[in-house]
Amino acid sequence: MTTNADDKPSPALTNHGHGRVAPLRGATTTSVGRAPWLVAGAFGIVVLAVIAVVSLLSATNDRARLHRLQSEGVAVAVKVVTCTGNIGGSGSTSAGYSCRGSYVVGHQSFTERVGSKTTFSPPGTILRGVADPRQPSTVVLASALKDAHVSLGSFLAPLVLALGTLALSVALGRDVIGRRRSRFAGPGGAPR
Repeated sequence: MTTNADDKPSPALTNHGHGRVAPLRGATTTSVGRAPWLVAGAFGIVVLAVIAVVSLLSATNDRARLHRLQSEGVAVAVKVVTCTGNIGGSGSTSAGYSCRGSYVVGHQSFTERVGSKTTFSPPGTILRGVADPRQPSTVVLASALKDAHVSLGSFLAPLVLALGTLALSVALGRDVIGRRRSRFAGPGGAPR
């Protein structure tokens, strides 16, 4: 052990309960403290809550759009303008077709992507489609629409996110409240 002239242990060697440890040269480290971590935790909870709400709104909107197309959709004749094949992730398999078609709703012409297209249609082919009455630029094949349904599984992700947000909020709240109580409590847990 290194000693000073007074035979006291050197300040370079300290005992932290794990044996003797020599501090590193340079600036000493300080703890960040609890406040930044609590703020970061609260921010993370807010981000999760926003993602849960956006996911819920998206699933609800998809469900409403499908219902609107099935119950109030406008039947249209779609003339295929272009149709290109999509490839799968490996590049060796087909993953459907992206076709654009022109059609008329009311007195307005549209040239848009035809949704739910799985087979090739050469340009000039007439397809039976259904346009969204509230957003006429959305058109899907009538054949795909008759069997389509939105499963309740689309609400699973928002539900899991909401439950996770709730659990983290409760944990953070309990931690903050527990720390405040212990700070204001005297010895033995009695109030000061």
